Amino acid sequence: MKGERVLGAIEAGGTKWVCGIGTAADGIMEEIVVPTGQPDATLPAVVAAFEDLQGRYGRVTALGVATFGPVGVRPDVAGYGVIQNTPKPGWRGFDFLSAMTACFGARLPMVVETDVNAAALAESRQPANRDCGSLIYLTVGTGIGGGMVLDKRIWKGRGHPEMGHLLVPESSLELASGFSSCPFHQHCLEGKASGTAMRERWGSSAETWPDDHPGWDLEVDYLAAAVVSLTAGWAPERIVFGGGVVESEPLLPMVRERFLELAGGYWEAPPLDQYVVRSSLKNRAGLVGALMLAAEA
Repeated sequence: MKGERVLGAIEAGGTKWVCGIGTAADGIMEEIVVPTGQPDATLPAVVAAFEDLQGRYGRVTALGVATFGPVGVRPDVAGYGVIQNTPKPGWRGFDFLSAMTACFGARLPMVVETDVNAAALAESRQPANRDCGSLIYLTVGTGIGGGMVLDKRIWKGRGHPEMGHLLVPESSLELASGFSSCPFHQHCLEGKASGTAMRERWGSSAETWPDDHPGWDLEVDYLAAAVVSLTAGWAPERIVFGGGVVESEPLLPMVRERFLELAGGYWEAPPLDQYVVRSSLKNRAGLVGALMLAAEA
């Protein structure tokens, strides 16, 4: 660590904030988890966590923030760093940039990005993915979100992608026509296939399901449809799945097989075990990406 700049990283999620400290060379050296409450309760706990970390490692020289969205991610557009139309109570309109500036000072270089964009950046720099000029990261957990790296840079247009809100055709296996856990859309991927949707539809969390639970076939239908849409829309060289739902071992092989059926032979894809893969960083991708953003700030 000697001579290395100390960097701060935050992955802000709906249930917890992970506050990390490290360097570009050493990566994350220590992290402290803070439960997500209302902003006025969460921010003081985050400040205390960093005071603790900086007491052992020194003052941070830059900060990367990877947050749940939607959030303004373009510094050249009004609303940068501000949480937008989130269903999370108390967080709509929360100004990350101002809050972090109040905590760390106006002179500290800082980047605010979505958690999935940061995760996509981190995955793109893993040894197995470094040859990919384009990579999509899709996380399937409590919600669903996705980010894309193109030519080694995070892709964004007017804002950031909202891959969890891609519309998907309703599966013939659906229990109740029109079911959705999303308060905004009846037929989006998140409303049909997130961990929340799985629990609300079946009355139990996917973590408790045996391999032969009928819910897996329904989940495969929706995730394979998403892979078709991502392939058609962006033509990435690799799609990386993260999140707790895809930790189920049989799931991705089933998604690959169903993707082939839905694709109808239209695309010449690489071998599917190289095209649709599981995250190598697992639940650390967002935090690792936040540290990379701090290094570039």
